[in-house]
Amino acid sequence: MNLLAHLHLSEGRPVAVVAGNVFADFMRRVGAEPLDDDFRAGLALHRAMDAFTDRHPVVRGLRGYFSPSRRRLAGVLTDVAFDYCLVMEWSRYREESLEDYVAARLRPIRAYVASRGSPLVQIVDKAERGGWLLSYGSREGLHKTFARMASRHRLAASGLMGAEVEIVARADSFLAAFRIFYPELQVMASRFGGAA
Repeated sequence: MNLLAHLHLSEGRPVAVVAGNVFADFMRRVGAEPLDDDFRAGLALHRAMDAFTDRHPVVRGLRGYFSPSRRRLAGVLTDVAFDYCLVMEWSRYREESLEDYVAARLRPIRAYVASRGSPLVQIVDKAERGGWLLSYGSREGLHKTFARMASRHRLAASGLMGAEVEIVARADSFLAAFRIFYPELQVMASRFGGAA
């Protein structure tokens, strides 16, 4: 799962856990250290969710949905595709608009990382200004997501750029897989370390 799902599946947990879960993949990039035990718990939740996702038979079966040149990146592409599906299915999970939901949750994360002097504040600011968590719901938004990822991972850039075309073309198949997988991931996340 990508940023939006990590945020959504952190509900009911302390802000430090949410911050660790959502922004775990950016720690090395900005030279950040875990901020406290709750943040470490968020990092552990992130890793557990990623491992659960990578091992899940539904997710593994999606590898063939990508062209041969992209299959080595199928895990990353599927993570983004599932955030696309979460946006498409948002009203099934929340009555609150996606925009309001994201804004209400990023504000306390930003305040938390800023109060600790963490360099992660740069990433949270970019996510807010760039609408990262809101961008998954359209082909253009997916393109921007992959362009951002490609700029950080130059060796994978050719496999990332243009992947939105394959996701949108197979949207019905990804949605069908998402509807099976995501409820199971919700259960796994809710049981991890107990609910807050």
